[in-house]
Amino acid sequence: MSTSITCSVICGKEQPDLEVVLEKLYRCFGIKILRIDGGGHVNGSFLKAGPINEFSLVLAPVADGTIGSPTIFEAEEGYGARQATQFKLKSVETIYINFLWIRYEVVK
Repeated sequence: MSTSITCSVICGKEQPDLEVVLEKLYRCFGIKILRIDGGGHVNGSFLKAGPINEFSLVLAPVADGTIGSPTIFEAEEGYGARQATQFKLKSVETIYINFLWIRYEVVK
């Protein structure tokens, strides 16, 4: 006998409603902690929605400098009137050769 779980994680017509996505992931799968491995737009969307409580960054000793390169947090329409998110340093660790793993927690 097999057990299957059916859960739709469709949450918006044009773009996802991240609050609904997170609620469905919790309700259907019990997911309480989510790791986001995204680029500037994905990170910016979650930052704008507000559910981020920790931010982890690996800093590599290379530079590109290309004009128009994405930043860590980007939002298509900007962040509006909301205040900037402040982070507090949690830890810094050297990994590989000359790479830094920097962890921040959100100041609430």
